[in-house]
Amino acid sequence: MKMFVLLLTSILSFTSLTANAKVYLASELAAEVQPIVRIEPRYPAQAARDGITGYVKLKFIVNEYGSVNNVEVIESVPEVIFDRQAIKAVQKWKYKPSIVDGKAVKVWQETQLDFRLSQ
Repeated sequence: MKMFVLLLTSILSFTSLTANAKVYLASELAAEVQPIVRIEPRYPAQAARDGITGYVKLKFIVNEYGSVNNVEVIESVPEVIFDRQAIKAVQKWKYKPSIVDGKAVKVWQETQLDFRLSQ
């Protein structure tokens, strides 16, 4: 039982340390966040059939390993139609980790994905 409590305490301590880590704004960094992999979103079939175009603005965290977390929609036009596909695509993106004082850090990033039909 003591071993279980010790393990649980260690896990909780590690979680609180990582949860409180500073998340930088992209504007606070000396260099831009560098994308490595960018997956384009799928165009929703119904929107394509109906000729609907629009965009989705998103914010997300690029973590210390270059993966994307905490994807949130800031704005979408028209509302909701493209949100799901935009989020799914951005969650697959990979970045070169950002470095501050020799350590990889988390960074808030924003982007806009445009949904346009080809002519």
